[in-house]
Amino acid sequence: MYRVTIDTGTTNTRVTVWQGKNAIHTEKREVGVRMTSIEGNNRKLKATVRECLEAALHRCGINEQEVEIIIASGMISSELGLCEIPRATAPVSAEKLAGQCVKKEIPEVSMLHPIFFIPGVQNYTPGVEAWNCSSMDIMRGEEVETFGLLSREKIKGPVVLVLPGSHTKYVYVNKKDEIQGCTTTMAGEILMELTRSSIISSSLQAGYVEEIQETWLRAGAAAAAREGLNRCAFSVRILDLFSESTRSQRANYLLGAIIETDLQALFHSPVYEMKQDSMVLIGGDSAYARGFAILLRERKGFEGNVRMAEKVNQENVAGYGAIEIMEKRMKQ
Repeated sequence: MYRVTIDTGTTNTRVTVWQGKNAIHTEKREVGVRMTSIEGNNRKLKATVRECLEAALHRCGINEQEVEIIIASGMISSELGLCEIPRATAPVSAEKLAGQCVKKEIPEVSMLHPIFFIPGVQNYTPGVEAWNCSSMDIMRGEEVETFGLLSREKIKGPVVLVLPGSHTKYVYVNKKDEIQGCTTTMAGEILMELTRSSIISSSLQAGYVEEIQETWLRAGAAAAAREGLNRCAFSVRILDLFSESTRSQRANYLLGAIIETDLQALFHSPVYEMKQDSMVLIGGDSAYARGFAILLRERKGFEGNVRMAEKVNQENVAGYGAIEIMEKRMKQ
C-alpha cells in the first residue's frame, strides 16, 4: 500500500506518493493558500490538490484504491486552506500532534479517502499585548519539518532548529523532544525587498549572494551590531559609490547585516534561553544558511555546537515528518 502527503504553503502545493517512508514521486504546482485570499474561496486550491494527486498517482503507475492514507500539513489547515483546525499549544510532542489531527472528507480532492490534517503549533502566551507579544508566535508546516529533521538527523533535544526562507523560523525543542515554542523573523522577505525594490537594488544589481565572502559577511554583521540594519542597508549604496567593492562583496555585506539582526532575535528570545552549549541545527543549503552557520560558530561557546542538516535528509522532509506523526497516531 502507498501513502500520500500534501504540503501546502503560501504559494506552492506539493503532493508526494510514498511507499513506506520512501518518496517515489512529487508533483508541485505554484498554487497555495494565497490564491484563496485573492479569489475569496478555496475552489482553485482544491482543484490544484486534486490535479497533483492524479498526476502523482499516474506517474507512479498506481490507482487511488492502492492508497492507504492521505496526510496534509502546512497552511492547508489554516482558514485559507481546505480545513481550518486549531493550532496545538506548546509544549507539544509528536504524539500530542498526532492526537490532535483532524480527519475530514473532501470529495473534491478524493472520493475514496478522508484526509488527515496535522495541526500547526502556537506558543503559550495568554493575554497578548504590546508588552509581551514577542513571546507569542505561530507555525503551520515547520512542526512536521522539525520532527522529520530530528528523526532523519538522529538528534535529541534540547536543540534549536533554524529554518530559513522568506521568513526565518527558530524552533525550540526541549529535552523531552517537545516543541517548546518558536520565533519568526521576516529576514528573507526584508532581504528580497532591499535587493529588488529599494534604492540599493542597483548597487546589488538586484542579485543575491552566490558565493560567501567571509570578510565582507563579517563586516556587515559587525556594522549591524554597532549601527543597526537600517544604516547598514544604506551603507551598501555608499560602498557602491565610494569604494572598489564588487557586487558580490556588497551583497555579502548586506547578508551579514541581515543575519546579525536575526541572531539578535535568537539570543534575546523570551521563549528559549540560548546558552553557550546550546545545540543548533540549520536547515537549507542557501547562502543565508551557510552564512548563518559561519557567524554563529564565531560566537563564544558555539564553535562545535552548530550543525547544518545533510542535504539528503531535507528532501521531502515535511512529508516524512507528517508520516512519522501519523504512525504515532495509528499506535494510539
